[in-house]
Amino acid sequence: MNDFTPSEHGFRFRNWFPGPFRGLCGGMCYLAEDYWHAGIPVPENEVAPAVGSALYFAILRRQADSFATGRNVTKLLEWMHTDRLEELTERELQKLSEPTNLYLVYSTAAQSPNPTRNHQVFAYAQDGDALRLYDPNYPMRDDIIVRKEKSRWVEIAAGISIPVHGLFLDGHYRPAKKN
Repeated sequence: MNDFTPSEHGFRFRNWFPGPFRGLCGGMCYLAEDYWHAGIPVPENEVAPAVGSALYFAILRRQADSFATGRNVTKLLEWMHTDRLEELTERELQKLSEPTNLYLVYSTAAQSPNPTRNHQVFAYAQDGDALRLYDPNYPMRDDIIVRKEKSRWVEIAAGISIPVHGLFLDGHYRPAKKN
């Protein structure tokens, strides 16, 4: 699909922030993509930026953008409440033709009504039946994938299989405009 690799184009710090917003996975994916599209290296920070810093606000701004004015959040909530996740996921994957941001449905409404228990990643390559991911929870890792195993989806990260009930394409990413 392209030449993006998390070890080169992803942030070096983990998706864990001090302050009111602990996880900003969508913002980290969007901003890493922005840098990649612009041909600019990501900042070399090895720890999450301080609350109030320019980088923190840039990630926070892109996190808001990743919600696509509520369209992605609405879709996530709908997906958390359906019993058709397998069918919907298969339909979404048929649309995949280029690198894109994905929402991973880790938690259904029956498990937890909290949408923040789900996750955003950047699918940068297709490798057979697996999608290679930039997952900000695992910085500098080129081996994170999501694939179907025994009729269920899993994200394989750092040797751990994480159940994924469904996944959908973001479809709303646009590179940030430079001021």
